[in-house]
Amino acid sequence: MILNDKIPIISARLEYVHLSIKSNQEFVKKTYFLTLLSLLFLSAFSVKAQEFAAKVELNKERINRTGIDHINELPKQIEDYFNNFKWTDQKFLEQERLNCTIQINLNEVSESLTFSASIIIQLNRPIYGTTQSTPILVLVDNAWSFNYQPNRVFIHDEFQFDEIASLLDYYAYLMLAFDADTFAPLGGTPFFNKANNLYNLANTTSALGWTRTTRQGRAVLIEAMINPTYEGLRNAQYTYHRLGLDMFNEDVDEARKSITNALLSINDNRKVITELYPFDLFFNSKYREITAVFKDADPSMKLNIYTLLVEMDPSHISKYDELK
Repeated sequence: MILNDKIPIISARLEYVHLSIKSNQEFVKKTYFLTLLSLLFLSAFSVKAQEFAAKVELNKERINRTGIDHINELPKQIEDYFNNFKWTDQKFLEQERLNCTIQINLNEVSESLTFSASIIIQLNRPIYGTTQSTPILVLVDNAWSFNYQPNRVFIHDEFQFDEIASLLDYYAYLMLAFDADTFAPLGGTPFFNKANNLYNLANTTSALGWTRTTRQGRAVLIEAMINPTYEGLRNAQYTYHRLGLDMFNEDVDEARKSITNALLSINDNRKVITELYPFDLFFNSKYREITAVFKDADPSMKLNIYTLLVEMDPSHISKYDELK
């Protein structure tokens, strides 16, 4: 796996991590020096930014109807909604913004301009010390219905349900939570709680996609992520990213050990829960990367990892076969 081309990346989020888990002495020792170096470079970057750098694409190939040209305005509206609102009280530098892509696939439209759609969300996180990024969430939501009239305006109100804005708010906080979990153990908890509040609000309506009707979806995911039973998975996100990928250029062997420990923790967590959807999301975003990380490892480590991955994630066995 290529993890090189170092650049001096300043991390306001590293400072947030340091403060948010200051009681964790082991972490403080490991990150204190890195945080100081980050602050030394701070004056070189004067531009502050919002949290998101979202890109939205619209696919309307399945819609065969005239008179709906106004729907072409939706991607830009959603991008502005994500990118221009201040979602947290943290300071983000331009290069720290959460890079996410959202693809909206329109399936049907009614005479009253109510659209049914699916959305695909991918969230990437920078790998520190490199110019590369890593996917931390790849998610498909097939249950979205919304009315979209010409000149539609989105209003951010977390106490009033809206078919479009509430869904965007939910996924904004969900992405912030997944990102924060990779920088601090359980660092995403405040954002998961906000997403859960939006879920509870939406669940009082009859809006599509908010009730627990399948073993996937918004209800299953947020109920899992706020459940302490899943803290093994969440803590593994920190170990995998902050102690693994972020340290790959410093010490490959130690980075691989950290990633191995993260995978072992995930395996232990899987054995005590019933809903596997959050684990499926992890492996759907990581299976290619995990294979690349261990492809050049020593034979015994590759065999152990291969055996572990086949047990946890048999759906991607064809990719893991590259480790044999």
